[in-house]
Amino acid sequence: ARNAPILRGLRITGFAFADNYIKDAERSRVVGQVTFESKYASAGFDAIKAHDQPSIRNADVEASGWSWWATPKLPFESTASVEALLRYDHLQPNALVPADRTRTIAGVAYWFKNQGSYQSALLVDYDGQTFHNFVPAQPKQTRVALHALINF
Repeated sequence: ARNAPILRGLRITGFAFADNYIKDAERSRVVGQVTFESKYASAGFDAIKAHDQPSIRNADVEASGWSWWATPKLPFESTASVEALLRYDHLQPNALVPADRTRTIAGVAYWFKNQGSYQSALLVDYDGQTFHNFVPAQPKQTRVALHALINF
């Protein structure tokens, strides 16, 4: 990455596993992730493909989903900063059923000036989930929260 310093912040990871709950009852996961980190932003994309059959009497279920997130930040000379939190998830729990779940998170954080080894922040965020074509029907969920962080 000497000739392309921006690539130093790029990471690609993944894993897969396949086993069985019991004989002839498969469980597998394939997960991949691409992330990027710099002084002014971090971002990522995750994807999963899953296959489950908890017992030989249960249906074989294939699920998939993906998520992207970003945290653009504005650092100040005093070591304080303002940061946004953006995230969107999409999950299809069963490929045979046209139902999916989406989740949107958006927030703003203020990181206070560092005090020695102490670090603190406040985050206000919106978290909304919708469930499309679920049986039984599930209502939309919406939350607004204030979070506090103190590291020492």
